[in-house]
Amino acid sequence: MNQLLDKVAQGLLLTAFLFGILMIFTSWDVYAFLFVFLSLYMIVQGALQYNENPRSIWNYVFLGGGGLMLGLGLSSILV
Repeated sequence: MNQLLDKVAQGLLLTAFLFGILMIFTSWDVYAFLFVFLSLYMIVQGALQYNENPRSIWNYVFLGGGGLMLGLGLSSILV
C-alpha cells in the first residue's frame, strides 16, 4: 500500500512540476493548478509519513498545509 501511495505522490509531484514549467513559459494563470497538484502531493506525503511515524508533528504540517493550499487553489479555479 505504501508503494502505491509513493508512486501516486511521485506522479502528483511530476504533474505539479510540469504545470510549473507551463506557467513559466506560457501564462501565470496556471498557478492554481500548480497549487492543486502540490497540495495533493503534500496530503499524500503526509499520509505516508503518518503511516511511518504517527507521533510526528510533520504529518499534521503536511496535511494542514496541503489542505490549505488545496482550498486556495480550488477557490482560484472555481471563482
